[in-house]
Amino acid sequence: METTMARTAMSFLLGALCAAAPGGCLQHELIYLDGNGSDGGAPAEPGLDGVDLLFIVDDSNSMSQEQALLETSVFQLVNSLAYPLADTPHLPVDDVRAAVISTNMGLFAHGVSGDEHWPDDVPASCSDRGDDGEFRASSVAEVVIESGAIPCAGLECHCPPGWSCALDAERVGKCVPPTPDAAEVGCPADDAIFAETLPDAPNADFALELACLASIGTGGCGFEQQLASAVRATRRQDQRWFFRKRAALGVVVVSDEDDCSMSDNVGMFASAAVADDFDMWNIACGVNPQFLDDPASFVRELAEVKDGVEEAVFFAAIVGVPPGSACEGRGDEIGGCLETDEMQLDAEQPTGTTWYWRPACTRFEGALEVTKAYPGRRFVRLAMEFGARGHVSSICNGGWMPAMEEFARIIADATE
Repeated sequence: METTMARTAMSFLLGALCAAAPGGCLQHELIYLDGNGSDGGAPAEPGLDGVDLLFIVDDSNSMSQEQALLETSVFQLVNSLAYPLADTPHLPVDDVRAAVISTNMGLFAHGVSGDEHWPDDVPASCSDRGDDGEFRASSVAEVVIESGAIPCAGLECHCPPGWSCALDAERVGKCVPPTPDAAEVGCPADDAIFAETLPDAPNADFALELACLASIGTGGCGFEQQLASAVRATRRQDQRWFFRKRAALGVVVVSDEDDCSMSDNVGMFASAAVADDFDMWNIACGVNPQFLDDPASFVRELAEVKDGVEEAVFFAAIVGVPPGSACEGRGDEIGGCLETDEMQLDAEQPTGTTWYWRPACTRFEGALEVTKAYPGRRFVRLAMEFGARGHVSSICNGGWMPAMEEFARIIADATE
């Protein structure tokens, strides 16, 4: 294990390489330093080499504002992993790949269709198997990055292409666009289904490519099966190449509703709480938890792609929990979350007809409500199963930079 002094020295070394490299921040070889600041060579017996990131992004019709936040926030995750700031107490990880999937599994569960048991005509967005855990290719020409939100260290390589790092009087840097009205950044003109940076093939546009992949739109099924989609992504034969045996697997869920990964969709949709009242489908999963897969089972399910090594899998959820509460933190720090008032499943009819759970959190910009998220109880339970390898933060936070930085720290500490 490297000392804090060595880590800090490493970060400064990367900064110098970043400033000097013509191709961008990642034009370097990873150099390990011993406690005296000299080249100590690579660790003799590394446990995990690199990181495979899988983002599960809710693509239902309430997620436009949250996907916009994600476009900016992924820069912090990539920066924290691949070229951390000088005061970040972990070594950089320069072998990272990332892919994005949606929460849309249609009305299928374990290969069985629930269409004929749906209480009304099946919405077009929920037809067949949905996206079936398939990696999503970038479908947007540009993304909008928030000015002044991405930390930097006087180096343009922390920022989107063409942006600069503006330092304040305390030498604290933030990424800013070339002109105040130039927050849009063009996406690569290709149909790539993943982004990657490697020690021998550094990619200075890695964060931008991931931001473009994460902008998947809001036309998906409103019956979200986030965790089932993640497992399906790891089981598809055409995607097995993505998940490397010696790399850590970091799974990140971004959603404003709880997981509804079904073990029995026939029973779910035939139950009295759903079949007799279509207006109750938003709360069907909370009313009928007996038809859902146990959240704890997904630790094992996700670890199968790592030959069953659960310690190689890490989980982060940006979901419906109250900001600044007992629900935010690592999985071994949020034991009291599910007992808080905000996380209880209390049904209400705000529109006078359709039933919803009382929100766990809301966020306003002025008088405009921009985020409303329902209790993500199953994500909290899963994070608790992961313990120190899990992390939960609120989707109602105005910025997700701290959450991304903390998740990067959790992964990076395990790959040293």
